[in-house]
Amino acid sequence: MTEIIARLTHGEQRTRDFFKFHLFKISPLRYIFYGVSLIFLIVSIVLILKMDIGSSLFFLFVALMVLVIRIAVTNIMLNGVVKKIHYDVISYQLKFKEDGVTYIDDIKSKTFSWNDFIVIYEVENYFYFYISKNSALILAKFVLDEEKRNKLREFIQNTNIKYKKKKFK
Repeated sequence: MTEIIARLTHGEQRTRDFFKFHLFKISPLRYIFYGVSLIFLIVSIVLILKMDIGSSLFFLFVALMVLVIRIAVTNIMLNGVVKKIHYDVISYQLKFKEDGVTYIDDIKSKTFSWNDFIVIYEVENYFYFYISKNSALILAKFVLDEEKRNKLREFIQNTNIKYKKKKFK
């Protein structure tokens, strides 16, 4: 049985990267902002058709500002979350096998079968193994060499878990 072991450390940057990905790409909150912006854009188009250019430009501006506010609100939420996180331990290990993943640190050890994961995302520098809708095991990709990353992808593809590659820096 093949086993892949990754030794990692918790850190603010890794946590920040995860929550930035989660808040910008995964969280359903983004749809609220997009919906409100779309409504203002539609109102702007309707006002252009009615030849009310001044009001149309105002609603177009508001539609764009909602998108800018989304970025600001997300960054404020991100900074708030990162400041509140405290880790009991600094380093941990992830052991990957055909039957699941084991998280090990100085205090605890927990094994997750592949079926325990909701979805796995691969982005430029990380794999995120979601164990709930708001939390995930974080694997920095370049802790593993290319051969081990390919073996890990093979483990993932042999499961029934949703696996998605997303472009995100």
